[in-house]
Amino acid sequence: MTSRSIAPSQLLQSQAASLNEQLGHENLGFLSDRCGLVPAEPPLTAMPLSHRDWDEIAADLPALFRMLSVRDALDHMPVLHAGEDHLADRYLCRAAAVLAILAHSYVRSQPAVPATLPGSIRAPWEDVTRRLRRPMPFLSYIDLIVYNWRLRDADLADPMRVENLDLLLPTVGNEEERIFYLTQVEILAQSSVAISAMTRAQTAALNHDTEELILELLRIHERLQHISEVSFQKISPNPASSSYVDPVVWAKTVAPFAVPIDPNAAGPSGTASPLFHLLDLFFGRPGYESLLGHEMLKLRGWYPKHWTDFLGALGQVSIREFVQQSGNRELQGVFQLALDTYASDKGFLGTHRLKVYGYLEMAFKVGRSVTIGGFKGLFQDRTWNEIDGELALSKAERLTGAPPQTVLGLPHHGNLPDASRGAATPVTFDLEDAGVQYRPGDRCGVLPENDEVMVARALDALRASGDERVALDHHWREAIQHRHGFEGTGDLPLRILLRFGRLRPVSRDV
Repeated sequence: MTSRSIAPSQLLQSQAASLNEQLGHENLGFLSDRCGLVPAEPPLTAMPLSHRDWDEIAADLPALFRMLSVRDALDHMPVLHAGEDHLADRYLCRAAAVLAILAHSYVRSQPAVPATLPGSIRAPWEDVTRRLRRPMPFLSYIDLIVYNWRLRDADLADPMRVENLDLLLPTVGNEEERIFYLTQVEILAQSSVAISAMTRAQTAALNHDTEELILELLRIHERLQHISEVSFQKISPNPASSSYVDPVVWAKTVAPFAVPIDPNAAGPSGTASPLFHLLDLFFGRPGYESLLGHEMLKLRGWYPKHWTDFLGALGQVSIREFVQQSGNRELQGVFQLALDTYASDKGFLGTHRLKVYGYLEMAFKVGRSVTIGGFKGLFQDRTWNEIDGELALSKAERLTGAPPQTVLGLPHHGNLPDASRGAATPVTFDLEDAGVQYRPGDRCGVLPENDEVMVARALDALRASGDERVALDHHWREAIQHRHGFEGTGDLPLRILLRFGRLRPVSRDV
């Protein structure tokens, strides 16, 4: 990290105006604190009159799906050109979404796969693809999620919530589709504070402003916690929930739709969400060797240019490196807190993994055979377990090289447990400047140590010096991760092992 690095906030200030002018037709966030990961302005709800046939058929899709008439309607739709002379730039984002969803509807509405798309879709879709500088016609995460919502009430204080959103372009038109897609829109919208905080955090690191960096990390922590505990939970398998998403209905009507219709195209899977890419770069994900890691790197090549520009700028400043070199205990604790809120079992990725497992298990049991991300298999293959394993590997990659999740706090002097006081002794731990944020329900573990007298007596009984090296089994290796200074060790001097081991009574494991 050098003073020549460009923080994302600087990139935004210098490029926002030109990007808005040059790429106004795909101004989909990353350009200001106000818009975050959703469009700076609500998506257009209609094409110009010259292209209203697209709107009319798109609005009829739920009915056409029910009557199995999608292909007949699209076969008879007129060819409407989408070149520069026929369609203004401001309509390109909506055109891309409409045409991609019509194309997938044409293919997915019946079991038999058609040989080709009708010219009424294929020709204008190719024009829009060229003008948006996309590598090929495909249904992007932008088309399906980012640019596929409308507000019910724009005057609400916090309007970007599932309860206040409708899909611009529904296909089957059920609640499973609406909630599943719009929950992702809510997540993107609710992350806007975190995205702004990332740019300010990197500026703070460049300026060596530790206090400001701590504040921005806490803002990121709060947003990720909210997304995991509030927004993500709106995809609910509970029939009593107001946002119930029936796993079977979802698997049969929603899940198959977005699987790429061209095997060479990227799919709008969860891995395509820009939020994962931003968080990985901000927290300094050290590796992408897993299957999903490779997929993420591939998907970045399909993003709009100003998205990749922002991601590139974000990757120039290593917050993780700055925190590790700072020697500031509070900063290191807060950074680990924010990282855990993203990548731990209780964080965003852990919540995502549990949700994916439940819905995919049911989906494959009722006949799904392929996911948007390309995982394939039949019920007997238990493909959901394979996907879960890949998610676990991908999550572990984010935590590689990170400090342990345990924060060490020592008892205040003179406030140690005393058996003479009875069975219960109040103990106060010193966690000042540790960066710890506790809430009701959080766990506080105790890591006891035997005193030197007891260790010396044990060594005498063993006729040992205490310097003998003892290889650790997997139980000890796991437990030792929580002992500051001993993380990752495979053996211990006998004196240290006796200090940490339970000696009264001595168990066979010890």
